[in-house]
Amino acid sequence: MKSCKIGFQILFLLVISTGMLTGGCVHKSSVFSESAGKYFSLNNEDIQAAISRLEEISKNDPQSAVDSRLLLSLCLLYSSPNNKQPDYRRAKEMLETYLRSHTDAAEAKDLPYLSSLLMQINQLQNRQDALTAQYDRLKKDVKSLEGNTAALKEKNGHLLSQNKSLKDIIEQLRLLDIRLEERRNTL
Repeated sequence: MKSCKIGFQILFLLVISTGMLTGGCVHKSSVFSESAGKYFSLNNEDIQAAISRLEEISKNDPQSAVDSRLLLSLCLLYSSPNNKQPDYRRAKEMLETYLRSHTDAAEAKDLPYLSSLLMQINQLQNRQDALTAQYDRLKKDVKSLEGNTAALKEKNGHLLSQNKSLKDIIEQLRLLDIRLEERRNTL
């Protein structure tokens, strides 16, 4: 019985000492778990209102423009999946400003990942913008070509009618030539 009691005491001390030794190794809280959770649960109208409010604060108080919470909050709001009008370029700007002004933030695991995602999204958005511009140009070209096609069809119709008239005239001249030849032969 006494050995069992000593065993529990040793086990208890082992658990306590392990907890104390590994206490310094506890993972820092994530950017996403601290602040993003509340932004991911907002609806579109609340997101737009929060963005307007934070942008207004940033304009009115230049000191707050580099405040880490404000920058990170704007970044997360602009890139929120619930934001119906996301502005990934602005989110990337906010994150880059945040990373430049807070060197300790650059060491966080989540931020380089978020920055990489925003960079990829920006590249895709730039590609989409280029493709949209190309599509618009092609649509204009199609309309122009359709107009040209209509004009060419109209000219073709006129040429066909002229061609038919000329063929009729040629046929009449041929018949006239035959009649004249017959008259010459009879004379």
